[in-house]
Amino acid sequence: MAFTGVVLWVACGSNNKPTPEPSPPPSSAGPSAGPSAVVPTGGKATTPAATKAGSEPESIDEDTFAMEVVGARELPVGEPQRLQLKIQTKGPWHINQEYPLEVLLKSNHPEVVHVDTTPADRSTANYEGETQVWFPLVVTPKQSGSATIQVEVDFAVCTDENCVPEQRILQLTLGVK
Repeated sequence: MAFTGVVLWVACGSNNKPTPEPSPPPSSAGPSAGPSAVVPTGGKATTPAATKAGSEPESIDEDTFAMEVVGARELPVGEPQRLQLKIQTKGPWHINQEYPLEVLLKSNHPEVVHVDTTPADRSTANYEGETQVWFPLVVTPKQSGSATIQVEVDFAVCTDENCVPEQRILQLTLGVK
């Protein structure tokens, strides 16, 4: 399965400094979490290798944040379509505005759905305070069929005391008519 992709990079700024290696809560980590795991407040250990290709969800809802791609899943041929990546933090957590937000789009069938390769900067993200960010994702349906789009996201969520780097992959299937 071949993927074409684009890295969209947004640099953020805030008074909170990211913590390079956050300390997981001792009772949540357990022996199976491993030394490279990050355990957010919810106690779910996550590592980049924990997600297998092809098994990524369309949305994520965890104790510290929720993430989803908003927009139509059935698209007409020819016109660029705008989807939105939404990240919403929960409780005392906020989006770290100093930690870079990186989004990589991939299409398994670029002849059916082509992902936009235009580099993005800070002005392309729409921040609603420190708790929510909307990020435009542009795809162009080229011909009838179906394509799987992966949205790989690197970001960080923080409290006043701690920052947790996050890496997640969302996957959605788009139909083109």
